[in-house]
Amino acid sequence: MKDDKTVDTKKAENLEVKDAQGVAAPAKKADKSAAPKKKSFMDGLRRIGKNIAKWGRDLKGELKKIVWPSWKTTRNNTIVVLSVIAVAGVVIWLLDMFFENIILKGLLALVTGF
Repeated sequence: MKDDKTVDTKKAENLEVKDAQGVAAPAKKADKSAAPKKKSFMDGLRRIGKNIAKWGRDLKGELKKIVWPSWKTTRNNTIVVLSVIAVAGVVIWLLDMFFENIILKGLLALVTGF
């Protein structure tokens, strides 16, 4: 069942105004005869300033929502990252030495005929 107020407002929007002779005149809309206000340069700057201020307030609110890690968690994660970097560095260094020796021995064998 539809809301009676919704039905009544829809009927009111579609009503036509009749003049003294019974001829339907188009429904009048809101008076917008006033010319639109010309936007100045300063209005634009104010709008930009308000947008920047809103962005700052939103940023501050979002930063409050972040759950920052404790010092212990940060220290442990840093140790893990540095350890993985050190192990990866050693592996890459060993692979470099291995391939360097293979290439040098291969070139030496080609040059000398061995």
